[in-house]
Parts: sequence; C-alpha cells; structure tokens
Amino acid sequence: MNAQEVIEIKKLIELGVWKNGKDSALGETKNIKANKQITLSDPIFIQVMPYLLKAHTDIAVQSYTYLKELIDPRISLYELNDHYDWHIDVSLLANKRTDLSYTIFLSNKEEYEGGELAFKSAHHTFTVKGNAGSMVIYPSGLLHKVNEVTSGKRLVIVGWINSNVKLEENRERLFDLAVENARLGKIIGKDEMKNLTKIYQSLVRDFSN
Repeated sequence: MNAQEVIEIKKLIELGVWKNGKDSALGETKNIKANKQITLSDPIFIQVMPYLLKAHTDIAVQSYTYLKELIDPRISLYELNDHYDWHIDVSLLANKRTDLSYTIFLSNKEEYEGGELAFKSAHHTFTVKGNAGSMVIYPSGLLHKVNEVTSGKRLVIVGWINSNVKLEENRERLFDLAVENARLGKIIGKDEMKNLTKIYQSLVRDFSN
C-alpha cells in the first residue's frame, strides 16, 4: 500500500468499534493473546476491502499466493504490554482452508518499541518489523508470534488467504519459475519465452485445485 492509502485506511479505522482480541481466539490461544481488533463484521470493512484486494492483486503478490479468496481480515491494535505468544494459525476459518497468512503494517516501525513479528522454523528464528504499507505473507502453518509492545502503538491488518494452489511446495516452485521467467524475458525477449511460458501455465493448471 502507498502512503496515501494508509492514511485513508487509518481515517476509516477511527469509525470502527474495537473488540477484545481474545473474543476471536480459539481454545488455549485465548490465554496467550492480548490486543484489540476491528473484525470483518464492522461496517467499515465495506470500505476497507477494496484496499485489501488491491494490495493482494499486485502482480508480485499474486505470483506468490495464487489468491482464490481473502478470509476473515481484521484490524489489530497492540498497545503497551500487548502481545500474541507462539502459535500456529488454524487450518480452517469459516469452513475455508487457510493456506497463507498475512500482516499489513499501518504503523511505521519507529512509532513503537517491541511488537516484532517473529517466526520459528526447524532451523532458525527471525523477526520482521515493517514500515507502514508493507506486507508480510507466510504459510499459515509456520510457528509465529507478536512480541510484547513496550511503548507506542502497533497497528496492522491481518488475515488469511485461500489459495488456488493448495500445497506450499508447489506455490514455491511456481513462484521461483515466475521470477526466473521474468528475469530471462528481460534478457532474451518475450518472443523467445513462449515455450517456458507454456510450461509455466501448464504447471499452474496442474497444481490448481
């Protein structure tokens, strides 16, 4: 999202109704989550959704997600001492498969201390703290958390993606191929890329569900 879009979304947020983030948590996650949320049922989302759809239909994003549907987006606010400890997102929301999760930052990283989005894999742990308008997309089965905010306010939009390509490894392969096709196209020209493009589109068709 660009700076003007972030400003416009923040104006809409002023009209929304904040709810306790625990209300949408399931099971034990209620005990590890502390934040406020504006959920999809709030009337402001009628106006927020076009911004979300625009962000997700960006060509680079679409090449990674193969978006089928956005699921249950919400605006989340983390203030002093708020956090969301280690968890994995649920596999089904509203009876729809969650393949990917995303966070769109609406606060600049200088506006708050702590609040990093942390990820843990089998081999390493890393954190992300983006500027306003930037987006992080990751597999919903990846272990992650939001570190405790120690000052300021962390404002984000979060949600889930149901992808046309079910398997993570297939999305990764298609994304790598799309990137390589784009790189080669700049070197040898689009006319020389027809066969590779045909192969790519055939794989998309094979992997889609």
